[in-house]
Amino acid sequence: MATFYLSGLMYFDGCEADEKRALLPDGTQHDPPHYASLFIEKVPYKANWFPGAITDPRIVRVQGQDRQLVEFRIPVRSLLTFPDESDVPAKCVDFEDGLPKLQQADPDFVPNLVNPDTIADVVIHGGILQPLLLHKTPIVRWTVDKQSGEITIKARVLDDHHHPNGSEFTLTVPAGTEVILANSPDFIGVPVDPHPHPGHVGGKHFDLYAKIAKTADKTKLHNAHAKKTVGPLRPTNAYLQYLEKLKRFEEDNCTGSCCTPGG
Repeated sequence: MATFYLSGLMYFDGCEADEKRALLPDGTQHDPPHYASLFIEKVPYKANWFPGAITDPRIVRVQGQDRQLVEFRIPVRSLLTFPDESDVPAKCVDFEDGLPKLQQADPDFVPNLVNPDTIADVVIHGGILQPLLLHKTPIVRWTVDKQSGEITIKARVLDDHHHPNGSEFTLTVPAGTEVILANSPDFIGVPVDPHPHPGHVGGKHFDLYAKIAKTADKTKLHNAHAKKTVGPLRPTNAYLQYLEKLKRFEEDNCTGSCCTPGG
C-alpha cells in the first residue's frame, strides 16, 4: 500500500468522474509565496529531479526530536503522476463534508480545465481520497491499496499550452514511504506560535484559486468553508506532525477545495 497526503491549495475536479485531477494554482509570486513541493522523511531515495530543487535535509523538531525531511520543489509548471493505476477507479470519500466548495461561495466560479495558471497538475486514476482534519485544516489522504514495491513519482514539464512535452523528472522512494505533496507557504523553520490568531485565515490564500478559473470573484472565494464533520488526522510523518505543532490553522487557511456534487 502507498499513502500520499495532499496539503495546501489545490482544486480537486471530477470528484464523481472516472479520472480526477488536482490543480495547484501558481502562488510563487503571491504574498506570502506558495511553493509546490514533495516532502519525505529522510530515507534512501533515487532522484532525477529539477536541477537545484532538492533540499536535503530540512530539520524540524517534533516530539522532542530533530527529524530530517527532504524537500523536492517543483519550480515550473508540471504534470505529476503517482503510482495509482493498479487501484482504479479512484474514489472520493467525504469530500462533500470535508472540503470547501468554491462554487457555493462564488456561483460564478468556473474552473479552467484547458490551460489553468498552475504550478502543478495531478492526474488521479486510482486509490481512495479522503479529507481529514489536521487541527482545523483539511488534509487529503490518498491511499493506493494495491501498490507494492518502490514508489516512483514523475513530473513532466508542461508547455505554454498545458501539454506535457517537456523534460521528465522522477523521484523513487522505498515501499511504505509516506509522501506529502504541498502547495503552501514555506512553513519549515517558522517559529511555533502558542497563541495563533484567527485573522490568519483563507481569504488571501483563496485568492489564488482565481488563477485556475475561467471566471471568479476573488472577494467571494474566501467565503468558502468546509463543514468539517470529518475525522481527525493523526500524522506519523514529521512534516505533518510539524504542521500540527504550529497550530496556525484556525480556519480554512491554506487548504484544498473541490467541485460541487456531480462535478
